[in-house]
Amino acid sequence: MNRRLKFFLLIGLIILLTLLIFRQSAIIYHNLHQVELPHNRSRQSSYLQTQKWMTVSEIAQKYNVSEKDVFEALQINPEQGDEKLSLRALRNKYNKSPSEMQSNLRQLLKITDPAGNDHE
Repeated sequence: MNRRLKFFLLIGLIILLTLLIFRQSAIIYHNLHQVELPHNRSRQSSYLQTQKWMTVSEIAQKYNVSEKDVFEALQINPEQGDEKLSLRALRNKYNKSPSEMQSNLRQLLKITDPAGNDHE
């Protein structure tokens, strides 16, 4: 190969890698802005820590209830593999509102903190 061809291949590789770096940076930037930092209102109910990224099986394991009970509380008739979907994905799939899902989970778990203080 002559020097000119090697030069153009090197320039093309640099451009390709630069575009990939910008793409990954944009994805990371977008994902970081979706993280919700805790604020005073969300800290008041610290014992119920269900997040949008948690799956039904994680919630069932954390609060020692069955997955079936969690789905019934969310008023969802589950399909195969729904237990591995996050609450956000279930909300989008079944067109549920976040406040409705949160209140249904609270009713199922009847949450008070271990000290017996009700934060609601």
